[in-house]
Amino acid sequence: MRMKYVPPVPSQNKSQLAFDFRQITVRGLAERRISEIKSSFYTLWIRLRKIKNIVKVGKNTYEFLVDADYSKAFMRRMTEYGYNPMDDYNSLTPRETNPSDEVVNRIRNAAITRLARNIMSTKVNVVKNFYLGLCSEQGLTEDMNS
Repeated sequence: MRMKYVPPVPSQNKSQLAFDFRQITVRGLAERRISEIKSSFYTLWIRLRKIKNIVKVGKNTYEFLVDADYSKAFMRRMTEYGYNPMDDYNSLTPRETNPSDEVVNRIRNAAITRLARNIMSTKVNVVKNFYLGLCSEQGLTEDMNS
């Protein structure tokens, strides 16, 4: 029996494919501690073992690193509970159509700082390697060193 070829989702990058993770950004979560988010997810029957990392991106926006096999169910759950999951969100680029250079640089620097913090703070090697691969894929290794 032949396996059917399934093309990757356009929003997936090489790191997501290599490590079998998906980065899902969710808007609409109340500003809280990560531990409080985890405990509320536990009561909502969201599988915490499938969530590898949680990072605060903005005031009401969080980025979740989720196992690929759970990504669709996670996004469906977030939508069911009234949150706005964004699978194709790129934290390096602004969502505005014509941003100023200052805005572009501020967003890029914030994303680089967040990635560096993720690399330094995580104790799980697979997650650390994912973020390192993401940095090299995005051409951020030089920016991380400066």
